[in-house]
Amino acid sequence: MKKNLSIILFLCLIFTLFSTGCSSGGAAQIDNNNPGAQNSTAAGAGDADTGPAQSGSNNPETQSGSATGSGNADKGTSQPEKNNNPATQINSATGSEDAEIDLTILGSTMLSAQLSNIRSNLSDYLGKTIKISGTYSSFYYEKTEKVYHNIITYMDQTMCCSEGMEFVWNGDHKYPDDYPDEGSAITIIGELGSYEELGIRYCYLAVDEIIVP
Repeated sequence: MKKNLSIILFLCLIFTLFSTGCSSGGAAQIDNNNPGAQNSTAAGAGDADTGPAQSGSNNPETQSGSATGSGNADKGTSQPEKNNNPATQINSATGSEDAEIDLTILGSTMLSAQLSNIRSNLSDYLGKTIKISGTYSSFYYEKTEKVYHNIITYMDQTMCCSEGMEFVWNGDHKYPDDYPDEGSAITIIGELGSYEELGIRYCYLAVDEIIVP
């Protein structure tokens, strides 16, 4: 009787161990077949192996900084920043031996800004020699009964708005015989002066020569 009881207990123990082993194996299979668990594991491995390197190489800011740093190290000096102040540029780089201020070297936008700066700060420029290129234009003003001569640097397509500067040709010159044709390309160099007329102050260039290409 005792022998039979021992056999039954032994079989129960084996059954219990077998059942526990199956349960553990089933849990492992469920975890391995879980897409979320698989993705998390794969992503973790990828980040650990290649994450930092890929992140650095694919970051435009990081790449740009590295390339710039290498370039500066090779050249030994960095590129200076451009000075976009028209007043500073024009006074520091005249580009002409005959003029203190050479407006002929400026593009249309910078030229417009510089002309505006001259008119706004006229006292700072009076007496300076200025070189400018454009087209010749003249008009008669009935109120003063005078002919005015101008060099036009900009004219819009409608021909109603223009920008430029008045000039006076020193010496005895007869209009219109001695003057260029209307719309002719000209270059002038003259000293900046001013006068007041009808309660308004105007600036002009006193020139000794009108250069027609």
